[in-house]
Amino acid sequence: MSYLSNHLALLAAVILTVGSHVLLKKGSTSTKGYLNMTTMTAVMMFSLVTVLIVYSLQAIMLKTVIAMSALTFVLMPIASWIFLREELTKRGILASIIIVLGIIIYLSGG
Repeated sequence: MSYLSNHLALLAAVILTVGSHVLLKKGSTSTKGYLNMTTMTAVMMFSLVTVLIVYSLQAIMLKTVIAMSALTFVLMPIASWIFLREELTKRGILASIIIVLGIIIYLSGG
């Protein structure tokens, strides 16, 4: 088991979490009701995220996994802007910068 593969799994989990939220939003507004293929795909992605997080935890400290999971709060507004055409505000951009700085400070502290 490679240390790098655990970190890649964690990165994939963060990206899949964002993707699954976008799909949940799209699926929730479907005219076919909320139990549709888009929503079910999002649920399956969440299940995969759980597996990836557990795999990551085999080699990465929990505090690191939690800190990196905070990247979803940075990536989600960007994904919402790109895929859902939601507004990306100056306040949201500032918040994302603060989150990234917080992650860097937290992880550099050991």
